[in-house]
Amino acid sequence: MLKQYARLWNRFKKRKFSFTEAKDALREKHDAKIGVVLSRLAKAHWIEITRSKIDRRVKEYRILKDPECIVKDLAK
Repeated sequence: MLKQYARLWNRFKKRKFSFTEAKDALREKHDAKIGVVLSRLAKAHWIEITRSKIDRRVKEYRILKDPECIVKDLAK
């Protein structure tokens, strides 16, 4: 999970990104696997999932924590 997070961080930092952009960044072909990864990252409070203001059917993702905070949390 940390590897996938690192790929997302390197690509997006603090800006919002879409499912398709996450799929490209994670280099994964299967949508189901991307969904699982994003869900796990959200449950760990590493990313935030919100609905688009323009189209409520579309989810937007945003990284909440920088890598330093995550490493500190994992060390506890």
